[in-house]
Amino acid sequence: MSTLHHRLQEALLHGVWRLVAARPGLLIALSLLLALISGVYAHKHLRLNGNQDHLVSPEVPFQKTYLEHLKNFGDQEFLYVVIETGGTDAGKEGAIRFAERLAEELRRFPDQIRAVHYRLTMDELGDGALLHVPLDTVESLTRLVSANARLLRQWQTDLSLESTLRLGTGLLRESSDAVSSASSQGVTRLLEGLHRFTGAMHQASRGKPPSEPLFSLNSDVHPENYFFTPSGQLLVMKVLPHKDYGTLEIITEPLQVIRRSIDRVR
Repeated sequence: MSTLHHRLQEALLHGVWRLVAARPGLLIALSLLLALISGVYAHKHLRLNGNQDHLVSPEVPFQKTYLEHLKNFGDQEFLYVVIETGGTDAGKEGAIRFAERLAEELRRFPDQIRAVHYRLTMDELGDGALLHVPLDTVESLTRLVSANARLLRQWQTDLSLESTLRLGTGLLRESSDAVSSASSQGVTRLLEGLHRFTGAMHQASRGKPPSEPLFSLNSDVHPENYFFTPSGQLLVMKVLPHKDYGTLEIITEPLQVIRRSIDRVR
């Protein structure tokens, strides 16, 4: 069996050698053609992907859970800038000023920096704002939406100005009985809401966006809630970089931007 294998291998090698010896130019041309085709195909289709999220099949159970987490909460792989305060009020004020200036500087590079977080604001909370307000506020909002669900569903089908005015009229009509027995605080809040609504409508009619939201939770979440550690010794800034998955060092450029910005702000 070994002798037959040896003979077959020798015959194959001799055949290859005779082809190379007889047609060297043709063989070189074919090799160059194949190399050219491979290079063009690689240039069009071959890409480097440094995203570690793609190392595991999305069909694996724990990977499904992780990808669902990314979908719900987004990328949370932050870079951190830590500012020392010394634990004094003056140090904290200085750290806040430094954070404000650094955040302003970093926002000049939207191609490298996706977001900067260093305090709790309504804009940063976004849809998660309700997670940070008192339960009484959530319950009040729930009762308001539930009581007016029919009007709100009708309004969703037609978002025109006329429909919006009908919604406001309907809300006032359905709440007229409640207003007569409501506390003075409730009536005051209703009138304040109407004032904001009419002001927003006036600005919209002039082609301008509202100067303030119709409904605000700023009274429930303190706008100056900076990310100090419990001891007050440090102020932490969270910087979310854009990642270049076409390179091995996916955050090199954002990291350089952060370091240069820190040097400039200092």
